[in-house]
Amino acid sequence: MSDLAPAPDDDPDTALMRDVGVSLHEWSTRWAQIEEDWSDSPVEALEEAVDLLRDVLGERGVPVGADAASADTEDIVRAYEQARDVTGRWRRDEPVQDDELADAFNEARTALEYIAAGHRTGTEPGE
Repeated sequence: MSDLAPAPDDDPDTALMRDVGVSLHEWSTRWAQIEEDWSDSPVEALEEAVDLLRDVLGERGVPVGADAASADTEDIVRAYEQARDVTGRWRRDEPVQDDELADAFNEARTALEYIAAGHRTGTEPGE
């Protein structure tokens, strides 16, 4: 039996709260490694940030692309798409400026901090 499942006498939301903590810990751990990688390999670190943002957005149920119409998540989705665009151009050997890499990385950081802050307060971002 999973230790994340509530015992019969427990509040049913208890498992959900532990799951949020697990997600926050995983996201924080992954982001710490991405931050370490940034100085040695900015493009690869940005690619890892794109992967992390994609995973976080998926876990949070935040739509991206044509379905991303929510004002509450608009900046988060924009940060994801900016980072994805920069890494995509780099992979296609198109010009990418150092400041574009840095801006995309900083926007990804801000988006992840915003999402994590919503988890810590127990609210959805934008509420």
